[in-house]
Amino acid sequence: MVEFCLGACGGARDAVALCGREASKFPEEIIVTGGKGQGSAQLIFACDGSTSDIEKMLSQPDVISDLKELKAGIALALPDLSAERARIVQKLNGAKIAVTAWLALPAAQGYYLNAGNAPAAGVRFFEFEKWSATYGSSE
Repeated sequence: MVEFCLGACGGARDAVALCGREASKFPEEIIVTGGKGQGSAQLIFACDGSTSDIEKMLSQPDVISDLKELKAGIALALPDLSAERARIVQKLNGAKIAVTAWLALPAAQGYYLNAGNAPAAGVRFFEFEKWSATYGSSE
């Protein structure tokens, strides 16, 4: 099993140390490449904050440019299918940042999709398709 750890650190050895590994057991450089037939590896950041927190984060001067430089994307939690959440997706799409939908239920319904809330999850998929059609681009 391969474990990856990300942190604000000075290099691969520091990242390994942050994960509780002994840095001397790892090579000086760690290189991650795409699989057969894929481009370069992508870094996807999970983003499940409130809409206002996400908007605030994305409005900071270097966030979008840093995501582009890293060739990174966002896995955006969708516990609400609001126009505001759609604007976040549209902003990221406009900046050519890959967005992955992370379907979630409202907290009162359990948030994570699982076997215990399968009927609600099925409804959520239908609602997501409607939301996507309503707010999606015509491209």
